[in-house]
Amino acid sequence: MLLAAIGVVVVLSAQATGYGRAPDDCTPPPLEGGRSAVVWQRVKSPPLRRYCERVAGGLSKLASEPGMPNEALRAALEAEDMLPGRAPAKVLEARAHLRLDHAPLAYAALREAVARRERSLDDPPALLALARAAARTGHGAEALQAYGALLASADAWPPAERSAAYVEAGMLLLAAGPSRLADAVVTLRQARRVATGDLQLVATVALALALDRGGDAREARAILDERTLAGADDAIDAARAKRHLGPSPTEPEALALRAMSLEGRPTAQSREAWRSYFDAAVNSPWRGHAKEKRDRKDAARGAK
Repeated sequence: MLLAAIGVVVVLSAQATGYGRAPDDCTPPPLEGGRSAVVWQRVKSPPLRRYCERVAGGLSKLASEPGMPNEALRAALEAEDMLPGRAPAKVLEARAHLRLDHAPLAYAALREAVARRERSLDDPPALLALARAAARTGHGAEALQAYGALLASADAWPPAERSAAYVEAGMLLLAAGPSRLADAVVTLRQARRVATGDLQLVATVALALALDRGGDAREARAILDERTLAGADDAIDAARAKRHLGPSPTEPEALALRAMSLEGRPTAQSREAWRSYFDAAVNSPWRGHAKEKRDRKDAARGAK
């Protein structure tokens, strides 16, 4: 398995990477006599210095959203041409492919990076790329393993990445079915605590959905306050567009979130939302829950 040899090391730094640490191939060992590593790079290995500068330049193109992924990909390929066979260029290539929505290419590049150096994905941005690429290419168990490793050190991350990772992991756990429901609730509670803005609204609705699926309808209703319900539609759309709600922009769980956010609305709206999820989630382990919600709304309508 791709994660078998990965140990997570989180060291904040820098500049070019946005967060994380420099790729190990670009961090030479200390020298005798106190001479700096920079001197070693420039004098002993000029090709490595140029390689690392190209990788750092590519990483800087990914330091913000949406960034310049085409330029980052070009830098990765140029670095690979300079010094073939090293891991940092492959990790950069994978992150650029992921930003360009080329998940299979990203996953393949990450596999190659690990083949070149076992611990090439120790850095949080690289491990987050693996989690996302694995999820989007059908490697759900591997994605959950990567998210688990990431969240163990999440306090050291920038807020935006931390919030997104918690929501993504929680949604992946929730979609996995009843066997992972308790883990989903724990993760989504934390997502609700650490997230801000739209992602906090999404985390709140997702937690309510998880609680409702687990039979705790009272707490689910209690956390769906008016602010959450009022802003949920736009927040869910934004999160779905950024793939925070699942591997695909057409992930049925987004429909379940929307249905949950309509629980306090007129019965007809809520019933149609649950019906839409039921029709779309053909292979979902939660289809039975959706049927119960839909049938209950139908019964309430008939009783009027």
